[in-house]
Amino acid sequence: MRKLLTAIFALMLMLGSTASIAMAQSTPEASADSSAAAISETSFAKGLNAPATYFSERGDPVATMTVVDIERGWQDYGEYYAPDPGVEYVAVTFEISVVSRGNLVVEPYDFSLIDGIGRNNSRSWVDAADNSSVELFEDDAAVASGETAELTIIFEVYEETPLGYFMWQPSSGIIIMVDLTEV
Repeated sequence: MRKLLTAIFALMLMLGSTASIAMAQSTPEASADSSAAAISETSFAKGLNAPATYFSERGDPVATMTVVDIERGWQDYGEYYAPDPGVEYVAVTFEISVVSRGNLVVEPYDFSLIDGIGRNNSRSWVDAADNSSVELFEDDAAVASGETAELTIIFEVYEETPLGYFMWQPSSGIIIMVDLTEV
C-alpha cells in the first residue's frame, strides 16, 4: 500500500510539472512582457550613467542610483589627510533619484567600493581641502520624492588595483550595485 501511494504521488508531481511547463510555453507574450520589464528596471547597472533601481521588499521601485563620475587619485583632500603610501583616493560621484511617493534618507556608511580583487572598501574619513569645490557626502542626506541628489564619496584603494563594484545597501537584505570593471 505504501509503494502504491508513493507511486501515485510521484505520478501527480510529474503530471503537475508537465502541465506548468505547457502553460508557460503557451503564453509567450506574457513572458516577453515580464522579461522586458525586468530588464528595464534592475538592482544592477553596468558603467557610468546607467541607473540601478532600489526596490522595497515588496518589489516597488523606491529610488535609482546612477554613478556619474569616477576620479582615481583624487587630490582635493585637506592638509592632514594625505593617503598612506601605496594607497590612492577614489572619488565616486553618483546621483540618487527618489521615484516613490515617500522621502528617503541616504546614509554615507551604506556605500562601499568592491575592488577588482574582491576587497570591500568602506568610505574614507577624509576631509576636502578648504579651497575644494567638492562637497563630500559625510552626513545623512534627505532626498524628497521626485528629487535628485548628487553626492560624492571617497574610498581608499590600493594603487593600481582595478575597480570592481560600487555597492549601496540601504537596508538589510537589499543591495544595489554598479559594475565599474570597465570604467
